[in-house]
Amino acid sequence: MTVLELLSDPKRWTQDAFARDSTGFKCDVDAPDAQCFCLLGAIYKCYGTWPSQTAFEPIREKINKSPTWQKFEYSSTAQFNDHVDYETLVQMLKEANI
Repeated sequence: MTVLELLSDPKRWTQDAFARDSTGFKCDVDAPDAQCFCLLGAIYKCYGTWPSQTAFEPIREKINKSPTWQKFEYSSTAQFNDHVDYETLVQMLKEANI
């Protein structure tokens, strides 16, 4: 599954938390009740890597090359996730093909 597929419904996306459960509370990405994910949580859920890991680099490169990402001056994927709207996020995911 890709990040775009995981976050294809706005109800599956969140901000200010890696993941949230069915009641909207923050939870671990791997929690059985995790229902929605931020960009980083979705990347981990789909590809099993965090930004501090080497395996994240190819994903970061795809994100950084996205024209939508380049329109903004955010310093991190978390900052991007927490400050853009859902449509902007989806556009970036399509461009990055992740």
